[in-house]
Amino acid sequence: MSKAAAAMKKAWEIFRKKGVRTMAAWAESLRAAWAIVKGFMSEFPELKGTEKQVAWATDIRKVFVENVDRAIEPVKTRIEEKISSCIERGKMMTADGMKTVLANLIATLEDAKKQDSAVFWIDNFQRLTERFSEDSYEARILKSLIYNGIWANGELSKAEKIVESVMNKIAYN
Repeated sequence: MSKAAAAMKKAWEIFRKKGVRTMAAWAESLRAAWAIVKGFMSEFPELKGTEKQVAWATDIRKVFVENVDRAIEPVKTRIEEKISSCIERGKMMTADGMKTVLANLIATLEDAKKQDSAVFWIDNFQRLTERFSEDSYEARILKSLIYNGIWANGELSKAEKIVESVMNKIAYN
């Protein structure tokens, strides 16, 4: 079966599960199917929950996957700059704290990828699908990671400061 045929078959499956027969739902089903066929979301487990929860969580997760690298890369860069700066000044404890923040960020993202609960995605990242938000997707991801307490494990104040400085740069660029 060709990729196009596999995508159409998967799109019909997704479309039927939605239960909504609109062009927007069909377009969304096609995008999701192509993403799956291309392997875009193959690293994620199938979501569990009600049909509506799974549909919403799939949308959220898709936005998350498409934007997380752009959101996290400046944060990683900023943390690495802070680590280098702390080491140069001999502040090893601060550098170790920043390394912990970075390790927690990476672990959090890996844990998120393993989540198969639609409720997890909805509870923690529903802001990604808000229609009327002034924040970029990148800012919404960072805010969700911080303010839902799923990142930072004891290093919240450092993580918040880094995210605020990065969001300010994103906002002014």
